[in-house]
Amino acid sequence: MSSYQSEKLIPWTPQPRTVPCKVLIVGLWRTGTSSLLAAFRDFGYYNTYPRRSPGANTWNSLEYNTAWNKAIDDKFIHGKTIARETLDELMGDCMVISGVPCFLFLDDLLAAYPDAKVILTTRDLDAWHNSIQKSFHYISTRPIFRVASLFNTFFKEKQGYLDRVKYWGYFGNIPAFGKVVHKNHVEKVRLLAQAGKINEENFLELKVGHGWEPLCEFLGVDVPKGKDYPRVNDLGSVQKMFATTLIPRAWWVVMRGIAGYTVPVAVLGAIWWLKGGRDFPSLLMKLNPRQLKK
Repeated sequence: MSSYQSEKLIPWTPQPRTVPCKVLIVGLWRTGTSSLLAAFRDFGYYNTYPRRSPGANTWNSLEYNTAWNKAIDDKFIHGKTIARETLDELMGDCMVISGVPCFLFLDDLLAAYPDAKVILTTRDLDAWHNSIQKSFHYISTRPIFRVASLFNTFFKEKQGYLDRVKYWGYFGNIPAFGKVVHKNHVEKVRLLAQAGKINEENFLELKVGHGWEPLCEFLGVDVPKGKDYPRVNDLGSVQKMFATTLIPRAWWVVMRGIAGYTVPVAVLGAIWWLKGGRDFPSLLMKLNPRQLKK
């Protein structure tokens, strides 16, 4: 069975937070955040966002994507502050948070979790721009997802989520504005730290490739002996994940959706042919749901 067939949509309902949020990783996507999350899991922070453990992959939840779309609309369309209660519902018991929340909802997260440590991950600008274009930009602009969204509610919400992040986060155009967005975000976080909005003792700027030492010193833990710093979610693995999961699933949805239209049309054609090609309009009327209700 292919991976996209074996991955089922996961029902999601809001869960109350029972443990504190301890770390906010506020760097943009493709700045080593996934590797950093893996490092935190090595230190015992098992609940991290984004969730990647089996049974908790939020990519596969219709309700979760819908909830995120509502939160994004509330903030950027309706001008609302995203309250801690909402953030707790979206993150659950995640002790370490990274990704979209720390980008789009930075101010809300800092206000909701003032005692959390804050790590700004950075990366060479050109390398980052190349990576984000070949990952998030690539997947968010695949025509097959838009077609699938016509047939399937999950893909409608997923495409809506990708569009919202791209529009509100990157002015709708990552190739043109990505570098500006990256520079502005890094500068904003640095200014917040300089202004005391982030406790100096709780703030670390960490560049891709720095390894264990600065992180362990910041956390006050020993450097793991004989263990390389994690390197996960590299560009190749991200592209492979999309190529073997979401994209095949989208094609499957589209093919099934098209089949749902072609089979009835084929049946109609056969009936029309058996009737000698006569009175075809009346056949269409009989299969019209509005006519059937009369």
